[in-house]
Amino acid sequence: MQTPFDASHWVGESFASHDEAAEAYIRRCYEVGLEVIAITEHNFTSKAHIPLLQAKAKQFAHEFGYELVIFPGFEFTANVGKGVHVLAIFEPTADLDQIDHILTECGVSHPRQTPSGQHVPSNKSLDEIVRVIQAPTEKGGKRGLVILPHIQSNSGIFDGDKIAEWLQQKEFTNPELLAVEVPKSPSKMSVAFQTLFGNGDDCHVGWKRARPICCLMSSDAKALAANNNTGNAIGTKYTWIKMSAPSIEALRQAFLDHESRVRRSDEHPERPELGYSHPFLASLKIAGAKFLANEEIFFSPNLNTLIGGRGTGKSTMVEYMRMALRQEHVLEADTKSQLYADFSIVRDTLALPGSRIEVTYDKGKDFENQKISLSVDDGVATEVDSSFGDVNTYLPVKIYSRGQIEAIANDPQKQASIIDDLILAPLEGLRNEERDLVRRLRDLNQSLGQEADIATAKAKLVADISNLNAQINAIRGKHSSLEAWSKWNGEKQYLYGLEAAIASHLDRMVVQEPFSYKEADSTADNAGFLKQHRLAINSVVDVLNSEIDAAVLKAKNALAHVLNSDQRTSWQKQFDAVDSENKKTVEELAAMGVSFDAYDELFRRRETAQAQLSTQENRLAEISTNRTLFETLYKDELLDIWTRQFELRRTMADHLNDQVTKTKIGTPTVQSEITKYGDFKSFSQMMAAHHKDRRVVSQADWEGMLRAAFDIALSHDVSPLDVIERWIVEMKGGIAPFDFPSDEVQPKKLLAMAEWLTDFDLNELRTHRIADAVTVSLHRREDGKLVGDLAGRKLSAGQKATTVLSLLLAEGTCPIIIDQPEDDLDNEFVFEQLVPMLRSSKEKRQIIVVTHNANVPVNGDAELIVPLEVRNSGGTIKQIDGELTMGALDRHPVQRAVELILEGSSEAFRRRREKYGV
Repeated sequence: MQTPFDASHWVGESFASHDEAAEAYIRRCYEVGLEVIAITEHNFTSKAHIPLLQAKAKQFAHEFGYELVIFPGFEFTANVGKGVHVLAIFEPTADLDQIDHILTECGVSHPRQTPSGQHVPSNKSLDEIVRVIQAPTEKGGKRGLVILPHIQSNSGIFDGDKIAEWLQQKEFTNPELLAVEVPKSPSKMSVAFQTLFGNGDDCHVGWKRARPICCLMSSDAKALAANNNTGNAIGTKYTWIKMSAPSIEALRQAFLDHESRVRRSDEHPERPELGYSHPFLASLKIAGAKFLANEEIFFSPNLNTLIGGRGTGKSTMVEYMRMALRQEHVLEADTKSQLYADFSIVRDTLALPGSRIEVTYDKGKDFENQKISLSVDDGVATEVDSSFGDVNTYLPVKIYSRGQIEAIANDPQKQASIIDDLILAPLEGLRNEERDLVRRLRDLNQSLGQEADIATAKAKLVADISNLNAQINAIRGKHSSLEAWSKWNGEKQYLYGLEAAIASHLDRMVVQEPFSYKEADSTADNAGFLKQHRLAINSVVDVLNSEIDAAVLKAKNALAHVLNSDQRTSWQKQFDAVDSENKKTVEELAAMGVSFDAYDELFRRRETAQAQLSTQENRLAEISTNRTLFETLYKDELLDIWTRQFELRRTMADHLNDQVTKTKIGTPTVQSEITKYGDFKSFSQMMAAHHKDRRVVSQADWEGMLRAAFDIALSHDVSPLDVIERWIVEMKGGIAPFDFPSDEVQPKKLLAMAEWLTDFDLNELRTHRIADAVTVSLHRREDGKLVGDLAGRKLSAGQKATTVLSLLLAEGTCPIIIDQPEDDLDNEFVFEQLVPMLRSSKEKRQIIVVTHNANVPVNGDAELIVPLEVRNSGGTIKQIDGELTMGALDRHPVQRAVELILEGSSEAFRRRREKYGV
């Protein structure tokens, strides 16, 4: 930025005094939200005024809530062509006289201005200037940084009128030049400049740099606010730079890794991290543990790495977090595994009085950064607010210990679960639909399974009724009066029952329920009144009882009149005549050896059998309806639900293919493919219970039939059960199934299968879903050619781990913790595959990685590095010269810790570098 103190370049406001100018200038910086500025007046004309500007920055810090950081520096003209402008910036605390000396070293002599007021140019070339400004300091790092300003305008490196093309090329490709200032982001420039700044394979070989150059935007301020003379006002253009704290080393790290640390205002007008909405683990607090020292770590929402030698507690921290986050069940599912054994040892280190592990989970911007703490006290997880529901659903975290990635690589079901976890909500909705429908289908199938028994029972009833009819008809042929007697006997049963019922009713009416209530208290004030009142009520009851008795007597008299009516008397006479005739008939039947009671029983048995037959016919009709309903629900609803589940998985697989890192020809390095009902192992397991006798059908023949049916079904998009059922029907019908594998399996084996698979079994099996198959393949970065897939044998352990990690990191926003993902990977794979995955994923989710590989924290540009060491017999954060080393790589203590732990020291790294000839 320019200031009002360089009158030859400032075209903005005028001020009465230096103090007024400094105050207005710094206030304006605060008002537009600037946090860091670099004062780069031509030939350091601002030297005398920088202390005043820094004082004003401190003065306004309380008012605005932070202190503006000012990097001192200068701008001058280097001896390139007809002159190219160069910016140099230095530490905020740098000695200004020393900076002035550096300008002299850069070839700008005293006096700095000519008599006519022109700024004196340097007599040194750009590469000489870069070496002077960016010379190493005694404590490490650089004393300053070079930036080439306004490179596409006057006096910029690409000003064709002033600088020859070969000079432009030479200066631009200087590997020590780390940053240039641009008017807009390269993505908004012409294709030629995009190619140049992209530094990819399509870049002209003569212009290709060792690494892409960092492009910065700045206002090159010449006024407090834009006016008719300039648009270059304070804050009009700016750059977001990710730093632990503003320093030359932090800027150098940002320039070196600008893809991770630099964002320009024309693409990111707002603070970049405001775009993060993902949840993250905010902190881990350890106290009173058996091995790890008391520590509290505040994690970055982006990439975090835990580094250290063996036995320093890195993996222990991961398992502590697992316990606090209630995810022990993942390992407890297999108590015989080495993973569980290792976890048990870690868990025992907390079985101490006073031990505590506390993890704070931040739900993210979408939940107004709600923070929830989960703890383990004395080795026991504490209660969690029940309003959260399932903790693992409300506070999702993916944790992968050493060995889990290998387990996923060797288990197709675990690979499928990665995709299913990413579509959990809609998939669970479909699974609920599936469960309800399957329950209904199985109930229907239970009724279908009763059809044979009901049909048999119906046939028996039909036979029984035929026999009964024959016996009844034989008796009727001898004496037809028996049928008349049956009718009169039925009338008798009804009439006598009715008359007995009314008589009983009237008898019950005579027996009234007595009225009873306790006597009044004789000591009550109104005892006399209460006694008299009770007697009056008793009189009312007595009147009621007498009236009831009279009414019942009257009703009995009326009933006697009804019973002696002419119609009743006439009926009785007719019945007595029929009864007398029937007695004669009974005597005649007895003489013939036929019991009248047996004849009556035949009628009753026939009525009962006919009622049962009607019930069975209704049940068979219901079963017929249920069979149609089963077919409809299965074909129209259950298969549709399974298809929608498959479509969800396929859509997510396609999305993952878009998200993973790409080959140089633009195709996915890792490709996921979903095959509907494609998991043969799932089908084989489903059918295993129906393989009744291996002496009749060998395991090889059984699997041969299943595999053939499965492959046919896949090619025709039907169920293999339908294929098997068709085979059985054709075989029983005397037709040889044309696609049965008769070359491999004798057809008679199918008859055994048919015997073991009833219609009920086939319907039951239809309600079990054959799992979709997930095929995950790895492709070469260079040309996209297939290397192999997880189901095959072509991939090495490292390639399998790379493939799984691609899936784990490609999608999702919840925190993910991975313990030593590079165990099976060589350094080339780590750099070529793992690091790009980490860099692309850390912007959308939090990643915590335990690692021994320098590529992960360094080239992954970890926002937080936690170096661990053993001190006082316990694991703790590493100290160097009494200073904690936790932080990002732009802090010197962290750099030294990484060098010592992951490189073996800077000297070891230097020697390897020499031997490599780099």
